Amino acid sequence: MASTAKIERWATGFRSIAQKKPWWRLSEDEEKDLLNKEFEVGDVKFRAGDIKDLADQVEVPAGPREHHPELNQLLHTSLVYDRARELSDDPMVILAAILHDLGKTETNRDEFPSQHRHESLGVPMVERVVRDLGLGQDYEDFAKLVAEYHLTCHRAEDLTPKGLRRFFARFKQDRERFESFLTTCEADHLGRHGVREPYASKELLQSKWDEFSVPLPPSPSSTLAIGGRELMQEFDLKPGPKLGEILTHLRDLVLEHPELNTPEHLMGIAKNKLYG
Repeated sequence: MASTAKIERWATGFRSIAQKKPWWRLSEDEEKDLLNKEFEVGDVKFRAGDIKDLADQVEVPAGPREHHPELNQLLHTSLVYDRARELSDDPMVILAAILHDLGKTETNRDEFPSQHRHESLGVPMVERVVRDLGLGQDYEDFAKLVAEYHLTCHRAEDLTPKGLRRFFARFKQDRERFESFLTTCEADHLGRHGVREPYASKELLQSKWDEFSVPLPPSPSSTLAIGGRELMQEFDLKPGPKLGEILTHLRDLVLEHPELNTPEHLMGIAKNKLYG
């Protein structure tokens, strides 16, 4: 039987392991420096520690080590801010760079270091921080756009023609806004320790802009050769998710193949979608 002293040593060791900081945490001095770092957005200045949603980032990983050798999310945010200031003097770009990963503090901690869904989780957090800082709607809208779609930009090579059209539609044919978005995403790409290679997504998306930045139709029923009423009559459908799914499917096909936009073609495709 183990002695009382040995049991106590084991318990002390287990407590020490339990209390050990996760690998993505930095030293106390490094974290203090990050929390005291001052950010400038135009005439607005604040420390990371002044904004709770930023200060909390010191507790979470930036992501898997192979993608984020800097390990800590607040360090990543700090580096992205520095790169943004090198790339642009636009305060909206700089703010969006600071706020792009706010959602990482709200992701499932059981899945760390992965940060699934941090893009969408960050959108309401961006709204809150921008308003607390007293900045305007333009700042909020642009920062939310970056928060929600920066990973789409990083994975541009995976976008299909349909995906490119949907992505570009977010910018409403505003090339200047699109370029500002790319610059912010480039700062995110470069805001990792040791990363110096050019941002391939930027050149790729710039080359696709003229071809795919056409306006998307406002709704399926107003642009297709047939609408929901014809589909309901033909297939005895009721308004609801199934009808919406078919209309969306038809719209997506027509975006890529305008020649299919005839009543005969669309009815046949809808029939195959329902019964095929």
